[in-house]
Amino acid sequence: ASRGGGLFLDGNVTVSDCVVSGNSAELGGGVAVAGGSVRIERSVFETNTAEYGGGLYAGATVTLDHVEATGNVATDGAGVYLIDTTLDADELLLSGNIADAGGGIYADGSSLTVVHARVLANTAGNGNGGGIELAASVVDVQASLFAGNVASSGGAFHVGDGSAATLSNLTITENGSSGSAGGVRVTHEGTLTMLNTVIAWSTEGPGLSGKDGATLSVRYGDLWANVGGAVDSETADPTGTDGNLAVDPLFVAFTADGLGDDDLHLAQIGRAHV
Repeated sequence: ASRGGGLFLDGNVTVSDCVVSGNSAELGGGVAVAGGSVRIERSVFETNTAEYGGGLYAGATVTLDHVEATGNVATDGAGVYLIDTTLDADELLLSGNIADAGGGIYADGSSLTVVHARVLANTAGNGNGGGIELAASVVDVQASLFAGNVASSGGAFHVGDGSAATLSNLTITENGSSGSAGGVRVTHEGTLTMLNTVIAWSTEGPGLSGKDGATLSVRYGDLWANVGGAVDSETADPTGTDGNLAVDPLFVAFTADGLGDDDLHLAQIGRAHV
């Protein structure tokens, strides 16, 4: 199929309690959304393949509620690929997806609101954004976990091409990048507003990087034990200003040797629990 190997949706549609597995297409190996307003709930996209959007390709308004995209493969956007799209997602799981760019999500010209997400062990092997790659897009991510994602640039997030990211109450840990920030990379006129967020134990690269006209506002954060340091050489270290810390966040259970059985909630006594 050229679009929607498992499902092709165009119109005002609700999809519930579906498993879309093992399909392939050029756009949307699992599901392609071409138009209308689509709601997908309590569903799984797994082991699908595509050029764009291994699990889901969307070019229209999409709501995802308790959706999982796992083990999908694509050139761009292995879990989800968005083009000129408005996405609202709650309780989204993106895990083990593999792409050249945008392992979990690749967003181009789109607006995203993501709450209570788990973005785990996704890969952008030859490009940007192991967790999320933003190109000319706006994203608001709240109360979510990004762990074990890897990329050439921006292990958890890559915010580029004039994109704007607002990150609130996130835990970003054990992500890695061979070329820049293991945590969050902001470049090419991108803007980052980050509040109450922990970036810790990046396995490769600094926690945070802002270059090429990037604008960063970081408040009440914690940059701790990242292999490449808190920030790279071209980024001002926010530690000690605007309520930012550099202390062990004291996760409930953490071993720094892979996700394993880690419990990445903050212990109630954690000094970074602000």
